[in-house]
Amino acid sequence: MTAVRENWFLLVDPVWVRENAGEVPPIRSVLGGWLLDDGRPVRFLGNPGYVPGRPDSPSDLVDAALALLLDGRLDARQFQLLLRESTCEIALNAYGRPLVAWSPDEVPCVVAATSAVHRRTRAAGWLPVGFEELVEHLGDLDVLVNPGGVRSVRLVGEFVRAAGLLDDREAAEVCATLRDSGLGVLTETLPIAEAGPSS
Repeated sequence: MTAVRENWFLLVDPVWVRENAGEVPPIRSVLGGWLLDDGRPVRFLGNPGYVPGRPDSPSDLVDAALALLLDGRLDARQFQLLLRESTCEIALNAYGRPLVAWSPDEVPCVVAATSAVHRRTRAAGWLPVGFEELVEHLGDLDVLVNPGGVRSVRLVGEFVRAAGLLDDREAAEVCATLRDSGLGVLTETLPIAEAGPSS
């Protein structure tokens, strides 16, 4: 008997529940996923077609990681590994530089939104950045993530920078944690977008 090779690890909205072993989640329920290379996850790819199933559903990779971290189901090191896989948008001031705002505990921070729905801060513009660019823009500052949101948090700059030094070998363990939490699904194939109405 030939074993079925599972090629993708998908991050899904916890509203969706798998009813049988072979079921693939609909594209609207998938936040994104990792292509697996010999069982090890490659860089995370977000899904622009994702639609949160309820108001408290995670909006993106970092928001999902924050939910697990605050609930005690993800440790700080695992969160850092997911943070390193993420993208976000930095708020800009009128001069095109990162907007610096005060956190609730009165610490100056660069403001970041992990997805468009978290752009609650009044800013002159927003700059999409990957993890390495985020670190460059932080300088010596902390980052205020999704201010005004359900899971808003201030991440210490040193903690963010340290995420870039972690070992890729731990990524598989993080995916296992996500799977056990109900947010991750192994699948052989990717879901496809639902067809729209015919013209």
